[in-house]
Amino acid sequence: MEPRILCCANQKGGVGKTTTTLALAHVLARRGHEVLVIDLDPNAHATSMLLPRETKPKATAIDLLFGRSGDPVVKTADPKIHLVPGSASLCEFESRYSREPHRALFLDKVLPKLVRGKPWEYVLIDTPSTVGALQYNSVTASDLVIVPVVPEFLALNGFNNLLVSLRAVRERLKKNVKYFVLFTMARPDLDSQKRILEWADAKIKDIHFATHIAWDARFLEASASAMNIIDQFPDSDGALAYDALWAEIERVLAA
Repeated sequence: MEPRILCCANQKGGVGKTTTTLALAHVLARRGHEVLVIDLDPNAHATSMLLPRETKPKATAIDLLFGRSGDPVVKTADPKIHLVPGSASLCEFESRYSREPHRALFLDKVLPKLVRGKPWEYVLIDTPSTVGALQYNSVTASDLVIVPVVPEFLALNGFNNLLVSLRAVRERLKKNVKYFVLFTMARPDLDSQKRILEWADAKIKDIHFATHIAWDARFLEASASAMNIIDQFPDSDGALAYDALWAEIERVLAA
């Protein structure tokens, strides 16, 4: 059985793409699932959270994209989670293909070979905060695109730009890409955010998750310790919200 492929994408930084990718990976691992995380962000934040700093991978995501020899998959501290590390060399791919991202659909071609015969049930892709070749590759290869958005006016502008890209994928490749908005760092006690969440319920109810990831200081505490909130604070509001989110994602994937 082929793994289900999900990516977190948004052209705006600081909205929780990496946090969401890693939280879902650990939620799945705690449920006994085998997971592969692919870090396609040149900043490689997911990699720095999953691997010790002194680790020097022999191959990274750029080698995967270009089909270079060598296995880019490495083990992490969690036996259920494997990783294709990111690196700054991904900037090479972005600069080469950013003007014609539709001509650089390498990930969709190399992933089947990478996962063939492997135990991974889910592949989670972390993406950079740019609408370019790396994000285009991630979206095109995915069964579901999760769009983390902070419920603030400026963040919604970035979401609109991403929708244009998702529609372009649909039209150019004739592929029905599923996408759902995930509201992160939500503070419904603030009137400004409350209005946006109410607007979302009225206008985009069919494409946003009912689960919101509320602002939780435990995310900062876990990150400062290079830990994930699921393992370090399993009873926190943030960890419980991601567990509830996965139940929603399962229903979306099954639909």
